[in-house]
Parts: sequence; structure tokens; C-alpha cells
Amino acid sequence: MTNLDEIWQVEVNNQTYEANVEELGQWIAEGALLPNDRVRRGNLRWLEARKVPILHQFFNAKENSLPFPVLQTVTDAAENDSSLKTEDTSDALTIHRNQIARTPVNFAVTNYPLNLPHASQTIDVCAVHHAEEAKYVCEACENYFCKLCPASYGATVKICPLCGAMCKPIADVRAKQQKNFQYQNAMTENFGFNDFKRALAYPFKFRSSLIFGAVLFMIFTLGQTVSAFGGTFLFASGILCGTLANALTFACLANTLDNFSQGKREADFMPSFDDFELWDDVIHPFFLSIGVYIVSFGLLIVLLVGAFYYAMKTFEQIETDKQKIVSAVFPNAQNNSADEEAEFQKFEEMIRENRKAQLESVVGKTPEAERESFNQVAANLLRLSLIFAIPVFLAFLWGAFYFPVACAVAACTRSFAAVINPLVGLDTIRRMKFNYAKILLMFFALGVFSFAVGGILSAVFAPFDMPRAGNLPAKIIGSLFTFYFSVVFSVVLGCALFKCSDSLNLRRS
Repeated sequence: MTNLDEIWQVEVNNQTYEANVEELGQWIAEGALLPNDRVRRGNLRWLEARKVPILHQFFNAKENSLPFPVLQTVTDAAENDSSLKTEDTSDALTIHRNQIARTPVNFAVTNYPLNLPHASQTIDVCAVHHAEEAKYVCEACENYFCKLCPASYGATVKICPLCGAMCKPIADVRAKQQKNFQYQNAMTENFGFNDFKRALAYPFKFRSSLIFGAVLFMIFTLGQTVSAFGGTFLFASGILCGTLANALTFACLANTLDNFSQGKREADFMPSFDDFELWDDVIHPFFLSIGVYIVSFGLLIVLLVGAFYYAMKTFEQIETDKQKIVSAVFPNAQNNSADEEAEFQKFEEMIRENRKAQLESVVGKTPEAERESFNQVAANLLRLSLIFAIPVFLAFLWGAFYFPVACAVAACTRSFAAVINPLVGLDTIRRMKFNYAKILLMFFALGVFSFAVGGILSAVFAPFDMPRAGNLPAKIIGSLFTFYFSVVFSVVLGCALFKCSDSLNLRRS
């Protein structure tokens, strides 16, 4: 609990000297600091040196001729400064003791009997009342007290009867120490495959949240399909359901990253919606997700739109050139029988197209028609030159590379400006170093799993594929898996942020 580099003051015969804990130990070894000398930390009350628990070990070693404990300072600079200060101040204190007759100082700051326990005595008893169990510990002098010793101000403020500093409940202090131990133990293990396995199992620790979130996400996903039936109201309903689905997954992502960045690795991934607000929980996450897709796949979308437009214009130009060639080769062709046959076939084609359009207006395009349209567009896109193909491929790689860190920035900062600024994400990647490559591998693995599950469900439930509505059984089951994979992805990012919390300067409670 004590900062080894924090400056303490020592009073001997009305002379004040300054030193840190390591220097105090050296002074005790040299006999320059005696048990009855008064010391204090900062501006707190003066105490006899023998009553400071951290100095017990030095007095015990001096008294019993044992090796002195070695303490580590926080920084090298502090060590260098300490060595210089120790040499000068310790010599001055020793000279002062030899030149001036010392008078033992018997100073008491309270009316309590100051017969504090020896360092070898258990710390579970009060430093004043040895028969009482200790309930509080002082943050400054680190003495332990029963519930009656500290002065109380209100229900929570407890003041040390010796030095006047704040006292904390021993249970809280030990819980914090245990948490710090677990944190240090977890930090010794690098981010890797074990974290991925824990991420796959993590959602099942909170089964009620997993079931509730998956069902809610499934409802929102099905709600998006109504926009395919046309109509302003249904289209707006589909957009609203998509926004709510996005808000749900982003809320889980933000809550998970916030918990993991603070070291809360056993907290529920589902946030509490007790203080639900439309802007904070729906609208703002929607815009943050838009920012994530813009900075990750914005360039890819622009290139695809440009490529599609180029393909359509090229296709139209080809058809126009064909007509010009036919007109040039047969400028005055007058074959009446051929013209009549062509007109008759054209009329029949118009009838078939009209019937097809009427049918599709009621039940939508048939799967065969949709595949035919898709194949035609794909064939036109394949005609694109490498001028479009290479940039599109590079833009896709950039999106896949940057998407995880964009999600992390959005969840941690909640700032749209930070999300769309790629410099923020690149700096985060730089700080995470090789750990980000591991994140990408896990992200790729989750993508493969999700694609495989979607393909299997589409094949199994292919007979249920309907026009416009699509394959509803596959969508229902697939949405459950999608929500699960989104939670796993959140936990993967959370584990990475936890392991990189020092380099990322993340807060930890």
C-alpha cells in the first residue's frame, strides 16, 4: 500500500530530515534512526518510528542481527536521487546525533494506550486493543484498528486515531489486493488462443442474457424482412428494426469492452437498460456504427458503385453498337415475311413479360428470375478491367483489416469524430502491436464459422425459400448464431484490450 518513493519526514532534536522508505531502512541499519524518533508521511500527524508497520521489519532486523530487507523503488531516477540524498542526509543525521545529546521523545496524539503490537504479531487484531478483531486499516501508517478506534464522520468516513489519515475496511482492502493479484497473474499470460477459447465459452456463463439477447435480435432481424413487401410504412418498419438490431449488438460490444478495459472480466456482456434513453441507446449507436462502416468499407462501397455504373454503361454501349452494326449492314432490307415473323415473336414476348410482371407484383420475383438477374449483373462486372478489380480487392482488404479496431474505437470513445479518423485506429493498432494480428485471425475464424453456418442452414431449409420473404427458417436460426458470434467477437476485443490496457492507457478500477 505504501509508495516506496513517497517522502517521509524525520524529526530529531527539533531538526527535520526528509527521506523515502528505502532510505529510512538504511538509516535504521546505520543507527541514525531510532524507534522513538518521530516520523510522518506528507502532512499527516507525527508518529514514533516503531509504530509504523513498514519500518517494523527494519527494527526487527537491527535488533536480531538479521539481514535487512531489500526494497525496490519505482523508477531508476528515484534510485539515483535516493542514493545521493541518503549519503548526504544520513551523514548529517549521524553527525547531529554525535554532537547533540538526544532526548527521547514520548509523543502521543491520542489518549489511547500506545502499546502497539510487535511486527511478528498477527495483523488481524487491533493495534490499540489487542483483544479486539481488526476491522479497519489506515491508508497512511498501515496500522490495523477495531471498529471503535477510528473517529467516524458520517457513515463511511473513518479517521485513523494515530496519524489522522483515512481508514478503509479491511475486507475492501483485501478484496482490492486480491483483484490486483488476479490482474497481475492474468497479465503474465499473453493474449492468444486461450483467450479465444474463453471467448467462445463466455456467452454461456450468462445464459439468460444470451437467450434474451438472441431472441430479441431474431425479432429485429425478421422485422427487417417486411421492407421487401413494399410500402412506405413497411419500409420504415424495416429500417427501425435494423436500427434496433444494430443498437443491441453495439450495446453489448460497448458494455463488454468497457468492463474488460477496467479489469471486470467476469461481468455480464448484456448492459442494463434500466436507464434507457433513445439517443444514448439507439440513435447514437446507430450513427457510430455508420461511422465504423464508413471508415472501414466506405472506399469499397464507392468503388463497387462506380464499377456497377461503369458495367451498366458498358452494357448499354455494347447494345447500341450492335444496333448500329445491324443498321449499317442491312440498311434497306425489305423482307416482308421476315418482318411479320419478327413482329409476331416480339408480340408474344411482350405478352410473356406482361404476365411475368403481373405475377411478380403479387408474389415477387421467382428464385430463378433473381438468379438470372444476378448472373447477368455478375457477368457484366466480370468484364471490368484490372483498373477496377485491383482497387476493389485492396479496399476489401483494408475494410477487413480495419473493422475490428474501428469497433473498439467506437465502443471505447463513443465519439463519431474519433471513429471516422483512421489515425486514431492506426495509433491503437500500433500500441497493440502483434496482438492485433491475433485479433484478425480470430475475426477471420469467426467469419468462416458464420459463413459455414449460414451455408448449411440455407441448404437444409432450401425448400422453405419463398419470394420476397426469403428463407425464414434459415433467417430465424441464423440470427441466433449471428448474435452469439457478435458477443464472442466483443469478448475477443475485450480480452485484447485488457491484455493491452497498460500500453493503451486504459483506466482500471
